[in-house]
Amino acid sequence: TISINKPLDVKVLIIAKIGVQEEPIIIAHINGSNNNITIGNSKIPYSEVDLKASIISLDTTRQKGDAEHAKVILQRLKGKVYGFPFTGSVVISDFIKPYIKISANLYIDAKKIPFKLGEEFILAGDADASFHYFGPVSKLNKDEFLDSPMTLVAKVKFNKVSYRERGNPYTYLVNGNAMLTNRELKFDDLALKMNGGDIKLKG
Repeated sequence: TISINKPLDVKVLIIAKIGVQEEPIIIAHINGSNNNITIGNSKIPYSEVDLKASIISLDTTRQKGDAEHAKVILQRLKGKVYGFPFTGSVVISDFIKPYIKISANLYIDAKKIPFKLGEEFILAGDADASFHYFGPVSKLNKDEFLDSPMTLVAKVKFNKVSYRERGNPYTYLVNGNAMLTNRELKFDDLALKMNGGDIKLKG
């Protein structure tokens, strides 16, 4: 269930033959701006979201619908998540056995990180993250979203991200790249600067 706090501009064309058992042609164009969105029971806040989407169910002859090759395409998606700006795209293909592809880029300003982490540590610096996630929609739930055949690849570039525990004089500075896959975290030339010396992480 997706909840959107403002109306969307939707134009839909549906063509169906009466008395004939075949899939209807569906062509829809959807636009929305400055929306606050929640998805299912998730408490993740998406705000100021602009989107442009299309729904197409049309076979190669352009004479009838084709649910197996139909697509939902969100080609312009941008907004904020937890107050951090993001851009992205989503494609859902095949209405019979739906398959989803999600790509997104996120900019994180460390000093604005909420949650308990922001309360316990003094944070500075920023990070750029990119996410690619794909697999069958049936697995898109809290229990199976990282199980095979779902695939997650996230890359994070740390730009002088520093953290210091409140009440503690020691500051740690992180620079470099990290990559997260379904169950594995990898570092590539990730520099960790500490009061006692510098460490370079790889692997």
